[in-house]
Amino acid sequence: MKKAILAILGACLLISLTPLAQEPFYQDVFRWDVPYVPTPQEVVEEMLSMADIGPNDVLYDLGCGDGRIVVTAAKRFGIKGIGVDIDPARITECHVNAVNAEVEDQVTFINEDLFKVDFSEASVLTLYLLNSVNLRLRPKLFELLKPGTRVVSHDFSMADWEADEKTDLFVDHKYHYIYFWVIPANLSGLWTLSLPSELSRFPVKLEIEQEFQQIEGHLKIKNMQIPIEEARIVGDKLTFNWVQKSTNGPRTWSFEGRATGHSLTGLVSSDSREKQPNLNWKAEREPNSMRPLDPETDRGKSLAEVWSRIR
Repeated sequence: MKKAILAILGACLLISLTPLAQEPFYQDVFRWDVPYVPTPQEVVEEMLSMADIGPNDVLYDLGCGDGRIVVTAAKRFGIKGIGVDIDPARITECHVNAVNAEVEDQVTFINEDLFKVDFSEASVLTLYLLNSVNLRLRPKLFELLKPGTRVVSHDFSMADWEADEKTDLFVDHKYHYIYFWVIPANLSGLWTLSLPSELSRFPVKLEIEQEFQQIEGHLKIKNMQIPIEEARIVGDKLTFNWVQKSTNGPRTWSFEGRATGHSLTGLVSSDSREKQPNLNWKAEREPNSMRPLDPETDRGKSLAEVWSRIR
């Protein structure tokens, strides 16, 4: 009986002395910012569908795990894919999976801290990190990614940067949430418009206030300020309406323009019953009037403070 008790105590002692780091999951928790949890394949498919991937896209997956998003995208769409993971064991899995899927020539896997990687060539960026990591990463997205780049995150949001789209899937006995954003051009600031004479004989300025993809603004004509309506930005494309009042009744001018740096060029059309061709317009921004897309950056508050207030 004593021998049996001693055997049991010895086994318990052996278990208690076994290093926790020998368990892969706990090893990931303590070594890396984000533990490795594979994304279900159904969620992978939905993420790629929301990103509306085309043959010319370049996809980066930050925290790529076993590489399944990158491999699936390369296999299905024939695109170039790059996966980044800090864990060398995951990178080894990525290469094995790429070979098995016969896409090893289309994909690259980088064993590195995602905060140290230049992913500026991405047209699609996928994430399965944590809310806190997304928040740390957010300034880098606006710094590196071109307007129009699509960002898709599994389960975790970007705090007060609201998603353009959100959906959910019930897979493996739980709900999985997918968030989708399009990186907007920064159009904040004061613009001087060059307009056809049909619109105005006086100089016109446009002042735009922007937080992420949400914008509003007003036109300045002589001593008047006229709010623009239905303003929207998607990538580098700006649209808004100017309702012009006159003795013959209101007339709506619809503007479409694309941004390149501090310049906007595009077409404007009228809701007049008279058939008229679209007219050209352009604008130049005063560079010093531009503000960061993230209002917290502009006010000098840390992203950690933002997250602590709203989570």
